[in-house]
Parts: sequence; structure tokens; C-alpha cells
Amino acid sequence: SKNIVMDTLRAEWTINPFGTSRMAYGLYPVSSDNVKIVNSKVVGTRDAGVYVGQSTNILVANNEVANNVAGVEIENSHNAIVENNLVHDVEGCAFLLHYGHRNEVRNNIFDTRGSSHPFNFRRADDKELQVTFERNILFDRGREDWFPKFAEGNFISDYNLFWDAAGRMPLRKTALSNLGLNVLVSLR
Repeated sequence: SKNIVMDTLRAEWTINPFGTSRMAYGLYPVSSDNVKIVNSKVVGTRDAGVYVGQSTNILVANNEVANNVAGVEIENSHNAIVENNLVHDVEGCAFLLHYGHRNEVRNNIFDTRGSSHPFNFRRADDKELQVTFERNILFDRGREDWFPKFAEGNFISDYNLFWDAAGRMPLRKTALSNLGLNVLVSLR
């Protein structure tokens, strides 16, 4: 498919989303070129609220994704921009990137309430995975290893705020060489 636009949509499981939801995904375009998911709200999925797979030229912007198992997931996709989204109260990862190159994640708020990573990059050691991760706020309640180890030069991280509410130092020492200017707040 080409030129997919999902604008001002609402996909919501309204009654007890964590206990009764049967909605697997909220917004779910796959195998597409020129995808826009904007100005929408997804609540109460059993997997990712917003999932884009096997696609190119993607914009996921200005969405609210809440009370899902996962927030936003981009898989096997290229040229994705994920920006200005509010992803909160998710049980698992707030943001997942599986494979892909020339992807940018910027100006988002990611908040997990579970014990999973606030974000996850699959195959981080793969030279084909490339991501710029900047000007995001990540709130977490206690994971100790937020960053995978990336292949040299494939991960650019700048001007992010990592808020660790559990008071642990969440960054692996091996990942520090991949980080730019970021702020870590770790409180008990």
C-alpha cells in the first residue's frame, strides 16, 4: 500500500484495558510506503498501541498512546520519524525499534509503569540498525540497563532526559561511549 494516512483516530478499549482487552494492536499499518500516523489516541491494547512494520517513509507524530502493553513499535522499517508523542502507563516497552535504518526518534515522552525497559532496540549490534535518539524524556521505575551496545556510529543520542525513579544507575558502562549530551536523574 502507498500513502497511508491515519489522522485523528481513536482506538480504545474502554473498560479495564489491562484486565479485559481483546484488542491486539491499535493502529497497525504494514508493508506500506509513505505512512502517517498523526494526532491520534490509542488506549488498551494487548500489544503495541502503534505498530508499523515492513514499511518505508514513516511519520508517527503528535499521538497519545496509553495503558497498552507496549507503546510505539517500528519493525523492519526505514526512514521513520517518531516525534512529539506522549507514550505513558505502558506495561512493557514504551518504544521498540526492531531492525531498520535512517530512523529518528525525537521530542517524545516515554513513561513505563512496568518493569520492562522504557525502550528497546533489537539487533543493536547490527550495522544496518541506525537510529538518532534526541530530545526525548524517558521515565522509568528501575531498570538497570537502558541502553544496548550499538555498532560503532549507529546510535546517536543527544539532549535526552533519563529519569530513573528507582534510584539506580541505569546506563551500562559499555554504552556510555555512544551517548552525547544527555541528562540522567536518578532518585530514591
